[in-house]
Amino acid sequence: VDHCRRRMVPCTFGCGGKMAAEDLQGHLHHHCELRSLPCDLGCGVCIPARDLERHRRDECPLRVVRCLCNTKMRFQQMDEHNATDCP
Repeated sequence: VDHCRRRMVPCTFGCGGKMAAEDLQGHLHHHCELRSLPCDLGCGVCIPARDLERHRRDECPLRVVRCLCNTKMRFQQMDEHNATDCP
């Protein structure tokens, strides 16, 4: 029974999903919302897939933001910009 490819197994990342054993690897690598993905903006953080959009939008120091003066820059540059360049 433990070797049957069609036996139902839980997601080992703990998302609560159950699938056929033969489908587990595809779920873990491509579909599970708890799989760890690197930030595609390049900050070096790995984050659960379900949180990646929030990270890119609100948390990543490399996200692009716009200052009140309308200048676009990386978030990590904002303090220096406000101290030196912004009117």
